[in-house]
Amino acid sequence: MMELADEIGVMPCTALSVMDRIGLAMARRKEGIILKGVVEMDEAGLGGKEMKKPEENRLFPGGGFGGKQGVFCMVERGDHGRVVTSAVPDMPVQNTKGEWITAPNFSREVIFPIIRKYVDPSSIVCTDEGAVYRALVRKKLARLHFSVNHNDGEYVNYPDHPKLKKAYSNTAESRWSALKRLYRNNNQWGKDKVQMHLDISDFRWNETRVYIKNRKGEVVFARRRAPTMEAFEVFISCCFGIEVSRKDLKSMRGVK
Repeated sequence: MMELADEIGVMPCTALSVMDRIGLAMARRKEGIILKGVVEMDEAGLGGKEMKKPEENRLFPGGGFGGKQGVFCMVERGDHGRVVTSAVPDMPVQNTKGEWITAPNFSREVIFPIIRKYVDPSSIVCTDEGAVYRALVRKKLARLHFSVNHNDGEYVNYPDHPKLKKAYSNTAESRWSALKRLYRNNNQWGKDKVQMHLDISDFRWNETRVYIKNRKGEVVFARRRAPTMEAFEVFISCCFGIEVSRKDLKSMRGVK
């Protein structure tokens, strides 16, 4: 924010408003996205690691999502696979000390509507062993569902299926290292800013990747960023027709 304010010569509060509008414009690019083919899913909590805290300060003995911001990620596998990341609401939980705290709500009532909005029901879904995913096929949210058991040290399995040689959720899990680094570098995010930062990160993934062919003729990921002007043209196309007042901007971000 301060760097943007210096670059364009405005006050920090004005730069913050500009950044919010940039986030809203990038979020528009996700409207209408439908993930197809093989789709990986995973959930995570943004925040400090419980195992690094003193034992007397841990919210849960083995770690857990207590006190963290929950995010849910869906990645379309393939050469030009897209990604959709959503923040999930909090729910009250009781820890081992009898204290009531907040934790991400990864229930089916929260996750399934997100999947129904962004994932084609004819897709093949790959996840970890989480119980929330067990009803995907029964609820007609996916045609097939394969999972890997991380608790047993399994990260890839080889199902006997003609359209899927490997089942894993590693692509979705690779999102967390980038998001958590962004989370730390921005001095964490307020609750009202989480989805905006996720939208910006999704825009970078979906619009600024470059692929090339290797010696075997296979299309592989080359580098993180596309040419700047190409990405800028996509961003400008997202801005047409947007008119957001300061009052509307605050209400969109949950600020009173």
